Amino acid sequence: MLETDSPNLALEKSTGSQPTPLGLRGNYANASADYAVAQAWDAYSAQDHDRWRRLYQQQLQRVDRFAADAVREAISELNCADAIPDCTDISTQLYAKTGWRLVPVPGLIPWAVFFTHLAARRFPVTVWIRDETEFEFVPEPDIFHDFFGHVPLLFNPIFCEALVKFAQKWLAVSAVCDPELMTRIYWYIFEYGMVEKNGSLKAFGAALLSSSGAMDHAIQSHEPHRFKFTLDRCMRTEYEADTLQNCYFVIDSWQDFIEKLNVDIISCCMNAMKLPTFKSNDPHP
Repeated sequence: MLETDSPNLALEKSTGSQPTPLGLRGNYANASADYAVAQAWDAYSAQDHDRWRRLYQQQLQRVDRFAADAVREAISELNCADAIPDCTDISTQLYAKTGWRLVPVPGLIPWAVFFTHLAARRFPVTVWIRDETEFEFVPEPDIFHDFFGHVPLLFNPIFCEALVKFAQKWLAVSAVCDPELMTRIYWYIFEYGMVEKNGSLKAFGAALLSSSGAMDHAIQSHEPHRFKFTLDRCMRTEYEADTLQNCYFVIDSWQDFIEKLNVDIISCCMNAMKLPTFKSNDPHP
C-alpha cells in the first residue's frame, strides 16, 4: 500500500463527499481515528468481482514465472481467485498462522498511522477496486494491489518478522527526524523488492506482484539499474512515485534483510542525511 505524509498528498479527514482536497478516492467520512472502516463486502457488484477474477488470473500467470517461492505458495493456499476476498475471513486464517490481522481502510493513509498498524501486526487494506479503465494501471492502491500484492507474504513468519522490525525502526526514526530515508527503504523493498535465488531474480514487492507492466519491467527489461541492497544506498536513493522504476534493490534473503536492520538506525539516518542524494537513474558508484 502506498501511504504518504508529503505536502503534495496530505490527507485531511473530511465530513463531505470528497475525502481530500486533492480528490483521493475512497470515503473517509466514517473512518475511525486509525482510518479503519467497514469493508462492506456485500456492496461489491458482480462487475467488481468479475474484474477481480480477471486481474487475478492475469497476474497469477506472471507470479508463476517471476515471483518468489513464498509468494507462489501462499497465493495457492489462499484460494481467492473467484471473488474479492472478505477481509474478516482472511484475518481469521492469517491470525491463526502468523498473528496478523487485516484492517480495511478507505484508501491512502498517513505513513505514521500505517506503520503504527504494522508494528501491531495489522495490515491496512484499501476497500475499493479500480475501474475497468484502470485495469492495467491505477495511480492509487486499490484492494487488488493491497491484497494480491501484500497479503500473501503475511502468511510467511520470516517476512512478518522483517515487516514488524522495519515498522518499529521507522517509528523510532520518525520520533526524532524526518523519516523520508526510511520511507525509501519501504518503497524499494516492500513495494518493489526482489530476491536473488540461484542467479535468478524473483519478485516479492507488492507493486510488482499486482502490476503486469511493473513485473515485466523489473525482471526482464535491460533499462533499470539493479543494486544489491545496502541500507546506505537505499536510504539515499530517490524513487519514482507514478511510473516504472529506474532502479531496484535486490536482497539475498529475508533473514539477511532483518540482520541489516539490526543497527542503530537513527544514527544511520542522521549520517545518510549528511551525504548526497542519488537520483533513481544514477549508476552505482
